[in-house]
Amino acid sequence: MALRTTLTRGREGIEMSGLILPGRNGRVYVTPDEYDTADEAQRRLALHRRPTGYFEVPRARLSGLSEPEEVHPHNGQPGGGREQYVDHAVDVSRLPWHEVEP
Repeated sequence: MALRTTLTRGREGIEMSGLILPGRNGRVYVTPDEYDTADEAQRRLALHRRPTGYFEVPRARLSGLSEPEEVHPHNGQPGGGREQYVDHAVDVSRLPWHEVEP
């Protein structure tokens, strides 16, 4: 499985539509890594904001999944985690939301 981190603000819209829509660059990012805390995920994935949780997305819903790449420093975060992406909306309907500790 690949784990998709998201913010609370994004969670509401995702749960209403059942889809994670691509960002401005046309991609939906996921990570194959698990993180113990939201702070660790923010640092390793170089996220602008601290995530509040994630959906575990089965690989079958991630057609065309890229190979893992190292996350470079960005947003004042060091990076070093791994990310992958798809170029389409991702169906997360009926997938549970997992809260993460700060």
